[in-house]
Amino acid sequence: MKYFNDIWNRIVEMYATKSEPEGLGRLADIYWRTVLSLCFIIIVLALLYGVSDLLGVLSDLGTPPNTSGTPPSPFNRNTLDGLVQAFQARQQQYDALSATPSAPVLDPSK
Repeated sequence: MKYFNDIWNRIVEMYATKSEPEGLGRLADIYWRTVLSLCFIIIVLALLYGVSDLLGVLSDLGTPPNTSGTPPSPFNRNTLDGLVQAFQARQQQYDALSATPSAPVLDPSK
């Protein structure tokens, strides 16, 4: 625990004397090493995630597809008819709106 307290005390001391070149150089070094470490960790995690996804896909390639039963129909007639009616209603609303001209916009500077 004393080790972490010493590190923290040194960082606080460097920050307090950041106007001096020695303190600023040390702070910049700590910042640079922190940024490099975080970038390295992010790259390693991204690679591990990619490898795990790739292994999942490769394991699925060996299994045969499920062909039992008939596949469900991609379209439901009632849903499709309701969707077409909704589009027609919107088209009628648009036509009614475009038939009536809007009020002229007054110039607010006058």
